[in-house]
Amino acid sequence: MDGTISDWEVEVDFDSKKLAQSSIRGKANPESIQTGIKLRDKHLHGREYFHVQKFPFISLESKSFQSKGKNTFVGIFELQIRDVKREVEIPFTLSQTGKQQKFKGEFVID
Repeated sequence: MDGTISDWEVEVDFDSKKLAQSSIRGKANPESIQTGIKLRDKHLHGREYFHVQKFPFISLESKSFQSKGKNTFVGIFELQIRDVKREVEIPFTLSQTGKQQKFKGEFVID
């Protein structure tokens, strides 16, 4: 199923020339998940899935980055949903205008 999370925040300290010192950390509110079907969204909030009463955040923290070409990278992240942690690989691109950085990437939770 496809869905989006609308309530999230991210802290970024990223320098494409200093990948070993770079970091990205974020957290998201699973209660803000939207799949397009409100009944399903409410079901996802329950104990069987995200159990938002007990686990109010999903977290993502970078472990390492690799350059895959000009402005193209892969990050290894630790993803925590509920009390389960796992490593995920997220490819992303970076564009920069002045001091503003724009990251674009996506990943699938299976």
